[in-house]
Amino acid sequence: MTQLLVGFFFQKIGPSWVLYNLAGLYWRINGNNYHGIECLRRSLFYAPEKYKDVPLVNLANILYKWGRIDDTVTIMREAVNVNDLEVKRHYFIIVVCK
Repeated sequence: MTQLLVGFFFQKIGPSWVLYNLAGLYWRINGNNYHGIECLRRSLFYAPEKYKDVPLVNLANILYKWGRIDDTVTIMREAVNVNDLEVKRHYFIIVVCK
């Protein structure tokens, strides 16, 4: 998986924000949250405004697993501000706030 992502970066396949988002998911799944957060920060930097909710939700998932509830709610509210049509984002905020 790592070689595949590196190949995509060097070959400029797809938008860089999508690749950074995938890299962030990869690191989160493999248990390295620090690298996951760093990749998601880069994804946020490069993502067009209308797609910033995608890396925000993934970042909120990492923070939620760390027990950073206040930060999770803040980031999820920002994701909802970007795209309020996704029902799962509203549901996630409700679950976190319980």
